[in-house]
Amino acid sequence: MRKTFVLTLCFAVLSVVCICLAYGEFVPKHDEVVITQNVLYGDPTEAEGVTVELSTHYNYHLFWDTEYVVGKEPKTETEYDFSAKEKYSHGDFEYRGIQVFSNFEFGMNLNNPDPRGIEKAYHELFEQAEPGQELEKEIYLADYCEYYPLRMEIDLENCPLHWVHNVYERDDVSIGPQILHYDGRNTGYFEVFEDYFRIPVLDEETLQIHVRKGINGGINGSGGGWGSGDSDRFDMYSLTAIGNDNCFFVFDAHSFEGKVMDMSLLPDGYGIFAIPYFINEEGTTDIDPYSLDMIYELDPEHWISNFFITDDKSKLLLFTVENGMLMLTVVDAQSYEKLQKTEICAVEDYNHIYDYHVHDDFIVISHSDGLLSVISLEDGGYEYQFTVKRGVDVGDTVYPVDYLKITADMDYDHESDKLLIADSMENQTGGWNMTADFYLSVYDETGMTYHGTYTSSLTTGGRSDDYDYFVRNTDAEYISAQFN
Repeated sequence: MRKTFVLTLCFAVLSVVCICLAYGEFVPKHDEVVITQNVLYGDPTEAEGVTVELSTHYNYHLFWDTEYVVGKEPKTETEYDFSAKEKYSHGDFEYRGIQVFSNFEFGMNLNNPDPRGIEKAYHELFEQAEPGQELEKEIYLADYCEYYPLRMEIDLENCPLHWVHNVYERDDVSIGPQILHYDGRNTGYFEVFEDYFRIPVLDEETLQIHVRKGINGGINGSGGGWGSGDSDRFDMYSLTAIGNDNCFFVFDAHSFEGKVMDMSLLPDGYGIFAIPYFINEEGTTDIDPYSLDMIYELDPEHWISNFFITDDKSKLLLFTVENGMLMLTVVDAQSYEKLQKTEICAVEDYNHIYDYHVHDDFIVISHSDGLLSVISLEDGGYEYQFTVKRGVDVGDTVYPVDYLKITADMDYDHESDKLLIADSMENQTGGWNMTADFYLSVYDETGMTYHGTYTSSLTTGGRSDDYDYFVRNTDAEYISAQFN
């Protein structure tokens, strides 16, 4: 018996040792990610010392966080994790603040005793229709609206206010304009905005409406959209920024065809607007629309390109197009004084800009025609550095082949005035199926000086034709890159 016990114990110890040896042999391989550099253009020493951090996963169960340092002898370190349950990552939620835009409600409430605006046009067309008939008509907006109808959306942390709108359908009674809490209370805020933003409609703007009357004489369908396409139109849409105690917003004052809209009825004039927000007695976020104010005057002739606030909430950054030149205006977010105004580069129009990448100490502007502009934050304020072509042509090949995505990470070296761009690369299936592979591009005032791709061993195997079966980047902030 004792001999049997000893043999059993020895077998158990041997099994544990074998398991440990096996674990030591195989488990580290989870961490052994190999990244291979592929130099496609330029001098690879331009990226010497660049550190890339990349987060990837397989089907939300297997996870790899890899740090890779570029060099003749590159360094790679990877942390591996496994989750029996699917694990998702999400970026920081960004609130939109207060957005104001023109809005048309296409449709009608048959039982509304007092139709207003374009709903009145629906009622008129409905009266002309025979039972079972569908009618369509192009109307002039100015025949039914003196000013553009508005909609306002409120998106602030811990704020029960949701949206402001003209509502005509509760209990089949016209209840008019209101702002809704989630509990349905009418605060009366909407009238403030409606009275403030009175922008006369264009005489030539048209809308297309249609109604379908049922056999029983009831409404069987209605809808609408823009007019014939030959008329001009105005789409008011605000760009927003959230400060420490104010929501800021601005909108462009041009029609679709470039006509400057009439802003003369705005009480304080046209410019950057601010609405205070605060914590009320109920402990939730509320706004003070009665303190709505224009805090920085703008020329409506100038096109609005984009609008931001710095991360520390101290400065408003306004990009405009003025006489064919892209301009940056910096405004103090507390005193509302102009701190600086800087020329960036010549542009055809405000549609010339594709995207803005705003960082703590630099800004990269991606143009729709394939150019990149770089602005850096120096001791004296924001300084324009250079505008160069994005990518480079090598024979019949263009590097990089894709446009600059909003997901790309960047860094700027203030000493050498070089820009670094990094992003994951797409799987062969295309689209937004990003993989564990990535690219690095370096630019200076002469243009691209280096472009290379970096292939990860994690992309080997799997099913490359199925998005669910290959290693890809995590859902939020999956790549970062920095100069040494």
